[in-house]
Amino acid sequence: MLTAGTVEVDPSRVAAQIVSGIGFLGAGLIITRQGAVHGLTTAAAIWECAAIGMAAAAGLVKLAIIVTILHFVIILAFNPLSRHLTGRLAGSVRLRVTYDSASGVLSRILAACDKHQWSLSVLGSAPDRGVLLTLGGSGIRNAPNTIACVAGVTGVRRLDDSRD
Repeated sequence: MLTAGTVEVDPSRVAAQIVSGIGFLGAGLIITRQGAVHGLTTAAAIWECAAIGMAAAAGLVKLAIIVTILHFVIILAFNPLSRHLTGRLAGSVRLRVTYDSASGVLSRILAACDKHQWSLSVLGSAPDRGVLLTLGGSGIRNAPNTIACVAGVTGVRRLDDSRD
């Protein structure tokens, strides 16, 4: 109840509005593109920033500082480790491969993939005498160089250089 000259502040209502707004922004960042989800890390970072800001505003400055330091430790330590492990263990890569019109080039490309035990999940045609490949498996980072060495291949371009 309000009396003349006083204002009641309800921190839980403020926090609820922040949660609603950040949820809306985070959902807008998360997109799906050809079966792959992108933006989860960015959405999580926005949630984390909101939580740090709310903790600082609530007077929990030490907690906000500790969480901020932990964030940077995790990002700086685990991000390179994750990239290293993903490249060595398993992953996927999307490639646009162009080749001469000579017969048998596509079968040699597929044989090279089979030799390295890469799984082919998508095979599509490109308008410039080429194919779109989505490959998965271990050691997939070497796929562009390996396919570029196949006789008759004129170009290989990686389509998904960004990871999230």
